[in-house]
Amino acid sequence: MVAAILTKPGERGSAAGETIKIETTYRKETIDNFLDMINNIFPNNMMDAFFRQTTTNITKDADNKSHYGTTMIEGTNMLGLVSISIFIGLAMKTMGHLNKPLLDVIVVFGHVTFVIVNLIMMAAPLLLIFLVAGNTMKIEIKEFLTSMGFYALVTSLTQLAYFFIVYPLIIFIFGRTNPFKFYLGFLDGITTSFAVGSSMASLPVAIKCLDEKMGYDANLVSFVVPVCIATSKDGAAINIGFSAIFLAQYTKKALSVSDYCLIALFSLTLSVAAPGVPQGVVLMLMVVLEALGISPEYASTIIAVDIIVDRIVTMLNVTGSAVCVSVVDNFTRKKRAQFDKEREQSATNFKAETTEDIPTENPVENEN
Repeated sequence: MVAAILTKPGERGSAAGETIKIETTYRKETIDNFLDMINNIFPNNMMDAFFRQTTTNITKDADNKSHYGTTMIEGTNMLGLVSISIFIGLAMKTMGHLNKPLLDVIVVFGHVTFVIVNLIMMAAPLLLIFLVAGNTMKIEIKEFLTSMGFYALVTSLTQLAYFFIVYPLIIFIFGRTNPFKFYLGFLDGITTSFAVGSSMASLPVAIKCLDEKMGYDANLVSFVVPVCIATSKDGAAINIGFSAIFLAQYTKKALSVSDYCLIALFSLTLSVAAPGVPQGVVLMLMVVLEALGISPEYASTIIAVDIIVDRIVTMLNVTGSAVCVSVVDNFTRKKRAQFDKEREQSATNFKAETTEDIPTENPVENEN
């Protein structure tokens, strides 16, 4: 966010070369957007969350006094779907074997969705041309290329600075490990995540590097890495905040201090919900733009360069999970060693007690 505010990449071009008026159905303040977020986390109807979301409705009477209320507008309630999924998952957890029919339906539905997404990804290159062309035709090509190029350069340098400065400091201070040795051992995970652009696809390689090459405890790695890849996404958080500020500058949307706080809050929370697939951050960016009063369609303007930026984001996310393993291993090494020692002692005592309890049988001599 600081890099986007200081460099102002979005001011190097605009959608029409002039100030743009963002038309929204309801004129709201930042506090209204924040309250709308709270309302949408707890939707009134589970099915409504798929098609509609709650927003503040401001009306004025004859005396020019404002009256606040809520209304439903078209659009998927992403926050509501996330909260509903969490509650359903917790409820199914308590049901034991009774959840198997519903679990089977969810698994089949997941496979069907995966097939549909693969078909869409096959047509994505062609669809991407038309998606980007629609917004490109509204602007001057020179300004567009300058603005997009500067955006890609600054956000990439910001994430690389986090990769080469912040992570090594965390590894050295909290992980008590040589950062150069750490990065060299995890080189396969870094290169794979950059090549495929998907944190989930990089998961097996990351686990293999940490377990076999770097010698971390297998149980620790198999637990920490999947959890961190799913929840701790530093690259996604940085990209969401930077892109939101860039598009606000690009559309000439003035941001207040409360808007920046809202962007920071949304970047941290929505990065957790970002899917671990290529360019999954764009979906979360649309939610932030809508909260700022910017049309979500402007998120398509960064897709062309986000193909490159997204690979750096994935590399940062996967490396962050490896850094978490280093830190957790350092703080739990003594306790795990003590636990293993106690477990071995208990196994030895149990084996000795079992041997003592076995009766000794006297051999029976056969009489001829």
